[in-house]
Amino acid sequence: MNWTESQRKAIEAKGKTLLVSAGAGSGKTTVLTRRLAERILAGDSIEDFLVVTFTRAAASDLKEKLYNAITDAIAAQPRSRHLFNQLFLLPGAQISTIHAFCYDMIKQNFSVLGLSPNMRIGDETETRMIARECMEELTDELYERDDPDLLLLADNFGSEKSDDLLIDTILTVYNRLRAFYNYHDWLELQEKKLEEQAELVRSGFYNTEIGKGLREHVLFRLNEVIAACDSLILNLAHTAASEENIAPVEAFRDMVLDFIDAAEKDYDALRGAVLAVEEYPKFVKTGMAKEDADYSAKEYGRIKSETDKIISKFCLLTEEQIYQDYLSTLQIVRAFRKVIGEFDRRYTAAKSKKGVLDYSDLEHYLAALLETKDENGNTVPSALCLKLRKRYKEIYIDEYQDINPLQDHIFTLLSRPDNRFMVGDLKQSIYRFRNAYPDIFVNYKESFPDYREDAEGPAARIFLKENFRCSRTVIDFVNLVFSEVTEGNRFAREYAGEELIYAKNSSAPAYPVVVALSVYDGDNRDTAADLKAEAFEREAEYIACEIERLVGREKKEDGSSIRYGDIALLLSAVRGRARVFERALRRRGIPCMTEQDESLFSRPEIMLAVSALKTIDNPTDDVSLCALLRSPIYQFTADELYRIHTKANGYSLYDSIVYAASFDRGRCRRDAGKKYAFSVRKQSEPSTLAGRCRHFLAELDFYRAKAQGMLCYKFLWLFYMRSGLLAAAGAFEYGDKCRENLLLLYQYARDFEHTGFKGLSAFILYLGEIAERGGDLANAKSAGQDGDYVHIMSVHKSKGLEFPVCFVCDCSRKFGTRDSSASLIVSRNFGFGCRIRDAEKLTRRDTYLRRFAAICDTEAAVDEELRKLYVALTRAKERLYVTASVPEGYSDKAYNPVAAHSFADWILMTVANREENFFDVYVIPDDIRERFYKGLEADADEAEKTLDPAVAEKIKKAIAYSYPYPEAVRTPAKLSVSEISFSEFKAKVNEKMILRRPEFLGKVTDFGARKGTANHVFMQFADFDFVEQNGVEAEAMRLLRIKMITEEQYELLSYEHLKAFFDSLLYREMRSAKRLYREKRFSLSVEAASLGLPELKNAKDEKVLIQGVIDCFFENPDKTYTLVDYKTDFLPEEGGERILIERHEKQVKFYCRAVEAMTGKKVARAVLYSFSLDKSVDLAL
Repeated sequence: MNWTESQRKAIEAKGKTLLVSAGAGSGKTTVLTRRLAERILAGDSIEDFLVVTFTRAAASDLKEKLYNAITDAIAAQPRSRHLFNQLFLLPGAQISTIHAFCYDMIKQNFSVLGLSPNMRIGDETETRMIARECMEELTDELYERDDPDLLLLADNFGSEKSDDLLIDTILTVYNRLRAFYNYHDWLELQEKKLEEQAELVRSGFYNTEIGKGLREHVLFRLNEVIAACDSLILNLAHTAASEENIAPVEAFRDMVLDFIDAAEKDYDALRGAVLAVEEYPKFVKTGMAKEDADYSAKEYGRIKSETDKIISKFCLLTEEQIYQDYLSTLQIVRAFRKVIGEFDRRYTAAKSKKGVLDYSDLEHYLAALLETKDENGNTVPSALCLKLRKRYKEIYIDEYQDINPLQDHIFTLLSRPDNRFMVGDLKQSIYRFRNAYPDIFVNYKESFPDYREDAEGPAARIFLKENFRCSRTVIDFVNLVFSEVTEGNRFAREYAGEELIYAKNSSAPAYPVVVALSVYDGDNRDTAADLKAEAFEREAEYIACEIERLVGREKKEDGSSIRYGDIALLLSAVRGRARVFERALRRRGIPCMTEQDESLFSRPEIMLAVSALKTIDNPTDDVSLCALLRSPIYQFTADELYRIHTKANGYSLYDSIVYAASFDRGRCRRDAGKKYAFSVRKQSEPSTLAGRCRHFLAELDFYRAKAQGMLCYKFLWLFYMRSGLLAAAGAFEYGDKCRENLLLLYQYARDFEHTGFKGLSAFILYLGEIAERGGDLANAKSAGQDGDYVHIMSVHKSKGLEFPVCFVCDCSRKFGTRDSSASLIVSRNFGFGCRIRDAEKLTRRDTYLRRFAAICDTEAAVDEELRKLYVALTRAKERLYVTASVPEGYSDKAYNPVAAHSFADWILMTVANREENFFDVYVIPDDIRERFYKGLEADADEAEKTLDPAVAEKIKKAIAYSYPYPEAVRTPAKLSVSEISFSEFKAKVNEKMILRRPEFLGKVTDFGARKGTANHVFMQFADFDFVEQNGVEAEAMRLLRIKMITEEQYELLSYEHLKAFFDSLLYREMRSAKRLYREKRFSLSVEAASLGLPELKNAKDEKVLIQGVIDCFFENPDKTYTLVDYKTDFLPEEGGERILIERHEKQVKFYCRAVEAMTGKKVARAVLYSFSLDKSVDLAL
């Protein structure tokens, strides 16, 4: 096999701990397998290696690949005893999931841990039930003795109706903590940390860890407000009737600048500045056109609303209140530590009694085996740990981006500094809900140097960027999306330098990525929801039509026809969303398999079966009894149940049935069964209402008697057979699926018998526990015949898979933010943040600790959503479709990537108003179904008929037609000032002189342009007051901290040149000006012919819109203006001024015209400030 250079390094590198950051489709598993095979072929034994995979399937696949590699080697070396021996040892090799490895180590050392040799890994639901029983018993005992810690937790996290919310909260915190190494010590550390931070509040809240983070957040948002004000002021410069319209916005902007200055000092200064404002300046519409006035007032209202949100959330509490919140949170953490500590002891004892271990136990017990205490009480590696370190020559861990802190600690203990091989892709870490911590991978990635064969040091990193899966167009599209979305923001930390490289060896044509948008009118609130739902249906309809077009008509790269099984629909969330797509496919007879799109417990046939079991277990459960009676099994109507209940004078429903069974009140309604599509009742059943009640009670007595002595799964099968439910389920909609679901419930009943619980009541509790945590029982899948079906699945399920054709659907679905709104948030980095009960107001008030934790949690959730999009887009091998339902005006919206609410936001900010040859944007027509069928039904023979001569002549004339105004065709609608300057420059260049770039000059670099951009961005956002007080370097650091410049820009800044500017006479003139404007955008309509461009010289009576951004202009004492344009061009000392003027004179004159149009005042002076020459150059006006 031909390996890439990076793959070869990953396979051959020795004597180092390696982190392999492998992009999608880069063959990371193949590389890991080949590296291990090379070691074995070189003479090492498979027993010398530990290989840990994320799933059992991955472990089996790796063993199979190793088997093939060894057998191939045996074919070449049939006398090699070593290779035959490795083949024999392979089945018992340490190639497994981490939990299987932990369990194996525990079984070998159970006596050291004091465990029974018969301990087994418990079912997740079983262990949850044990945990809940222990927690309920503990809370009852603690309530009885008025335990202050539990009462404190109950006040803050409990409910008046029951303790379920309190118990759920404690168990959630416990499960989250168990991903941490030594979580009891971690809780103690949080207590100490809160005590220390509380004391720091006394010296100023912004001195605390949370305070520093919140200040950065507040400064960032206030600067966003400033940017919004600048935009509005610029707009008003064109639409305002007088200065009176602009003054309130400028005053508001100055007020926000005061807030920023105060926040730079300390929290009290910010709070004082905020409280000093009695009211905001009111916007004045006088003299403005109504449409302009309404728009500006609305924008101003949004700006004020955003400012109010910032103030109310982060600026109003006193530092004494913040201090008390720290102390209250400290008490809550202390209470959690005590209650969780006691619960942990009880839970451990209960599991030991039942002979059960949960998955977290496996990790914690192994960590306990690997560590011990020395004579000084310090934690050191145990003898077993040292033995394993010596035993394993190398340790291989796959999917390292998805491990938790405890697992990382275990691998650190097991490995030496130079023998760990970690493979993963940070961009595919999408298991946060399973306690995955991608920041662990990030820290390794940032701390390890790039691998070099001659470099010293125990660790290095290698990037696998070559993608062997996707087509070139898919690669280009993915790179474009992520370069646009991650540029200059926090996302860049994960994606910078990780662009995919097309490496697929294929000569087949590459199909452009299709971005298909179903557009609806979202302006009318009354109809928007319905129109959005219609657009969603239309999106699904388009996908069904496109699949019907592809299958049997289009070819794959290998020349074979596309089949249904080659196609996948990927959704961010399947439950509640996939049904629309499934229905659209089924209407066209397209077979499909849907991953769990709803809870098994929401299926009618399962709800009926569970209601029957509940009724048999407890006939006084009126809800379940009513459901069973109204079902197709017994077919009581609502009217009949009402008559039965009212005649019994308010007894329970069961007592009413018993009462009614003793009377014969006449014949039942003959149409009772017509509600259902089938009837389970037998002809021999009684037809009177009393007789049917007696029959039901007899059946119930029979079932209750049988339930006492039968295993659950046998009893459930008896119920299926006797009631006829299983046989009749085929008459339901999707009958095959209904039968499969009932059989699936039966299988779960069989599995239940292997737990430590017995009996029908326990089985019902078991099902209830699953339903409460989200219905995690897998639903039976909708499938076509012979396995050839379209796959409908979640992005999570698709990870590790690939399909020739992928539809990334429902991209406009909003991201979930449920965790960030929780009353309690636990963060590994920032500890606990929670709402606190206000005893006086009987409410729970928010705290800065919880709000900051919520900000961090929301950012982490959005980060993971971006990774999910990466995973989804990179599943496609040949064809990729991205679909979304979006409101009209999507292309005009300003998208902020870090504030995105859906996949569509990221996709649209990339494709809107952009044209590339590797993607197409397609707006789905309202009549997609009719258009599609017309296309399919068109007769091919008709297309081949000869055209009517008269029609042919018309076509020829149409093709030969020339527009009589060619200048108008060539005249652009708008131009930027820089385009005009570049056009003039280009006209001076002899095209024959443009030769290829000499090789000795190396690759083309945009270093100069990036350096210039960095200086421009600094000048755009620099706080002049802050520079004067603290210097240019300090201001650059501040801008970096509040994320106004990137780390790259920070490194590229020309500090000496910037200092020279701030020492210049021009700067002093700017600072002394009464009015100073910076970074002002403008639009100016001019005659096209006046631009002096050769291609527009004949464009008479045509207008062109000129757009640009003015760096700076300020008012002179005589009310005229001076314009300043910053230039970062490299210039020679001799003749530099002349070159500068020649390049930019015309551009600056346009700027002058724009300033005069905006201000109504004359521009008396225009200055080019050259950072290269460190001087001002005046232009003649």
